[in-house]
Amino acid sequence: MSCLRSVGEVGAFEHPVFVLDVPNLDAWPSKLDLSSRHFALLIALDAKGIPDSRISDWVSLVLKAGAVSVSAWGPDCERVHDLFDHAIVSGLLTEGKESSVESVILTTWHDKEPLEDAVNFLVNVIEPAADYKATCEAWVAASIGSSAYARQIEASLRVLQGDWEP
Repeated sequence: MSCLRSVGEVGAFEHPVFVLDVPNLDAWPSKLDLSSRHFALLIALDAKGIPDSRISDWVSLVLKAGAVSVSAWGPDCERVHDLFDHAIVSGLLTEGKESSVESVILTTWHDKEPLEDAVNFLVNVIEPAADYKATCEAWVAASIGSSAYARQIEASLRVLQGDWEP
C-alpha cells in the first residue's frame, strides 16, 4: 500500500510538492495521481542488497510514469542513479532519439549529505529541462522501505515551509 499526499507549495519556486511513502519497490504505484504529465522525484531508499534487475524494472516504471528529474539518496544511491542513467540512455538509443540540453532528464545522487539537504535540493534547486517546463508541475519526495525516511522528509518540508515548531 502506498500513500501519496500533497504538502502544498514548497521552496523558492513554489512548486506543488507531494510525499510518497511505500514499503518497498513492489508497492510503487503504477500511476501517480499528480494531475501533471511530468514530475521531479527524490528517492530515499536503502538499495543495498536489491538486485540491479529489480531496481532496473522499477526505474522503467518511474520513467514511463513521467519522471524528468531524479535525485537518489540513501545507501547505494549512486548505483540507483547509474541505473536511471543507463535506462535513459538505453531508451534514447532504442528509440533512435538524440538528447539535448532542452530535453535532458536530470539525475543526481546525494550519498554524502543528510536527507534534509537532498529534500532542500529537490524543492529549491531542481528545475526541469526546457522541453518539460510546461508539463512538469509536481515535485515528489518518496521514501521507499523506511518510515524513518518518510518522517525525515516530512519534517524537512515543514521546516522549508516555515511550519516547524521546536
